[in-house]
Amino acid sequence: MIAKQSRILFDGPILNGWVYTSGNKCTDPKCRCHSDPSTRHGLYYRWTGRVNGKLMTRIISKEAAQEFQRRIDNYKALLKKIEELISEEVGAMPWKTIGTGDAG
Repeated sequence: MIAKQSRILFDGPILNGWVYTSGNKCTDPKCRCHSDPSTRHGLYYRWTGRVNGKLMTRIISKEAAQEFQRRIDNYKALLKKIEELISEEVGAMPWKTIGTGDAG
């Protein structure tokens, strides 16, 4: 059997994780942000992802959030391509059915 060479060509920066927004409560207990969630401070953009096996979160700008999301979308597309390639390779393997000796 001649092995088919498999390749994934992918162009674009990638990043794992997710981007989200949140508002925060301040440290002043008299501030109305403590009693009314709609008056929380700011709309802060955050990225959370794994780097060297550790989960990290960073506050980022709105512009950076858009770029990060583009990179995350690229990452997800790359993972999908890898899964498709694995599925093709597994489907092409000369499996034997356990217990019957038949090639499957």
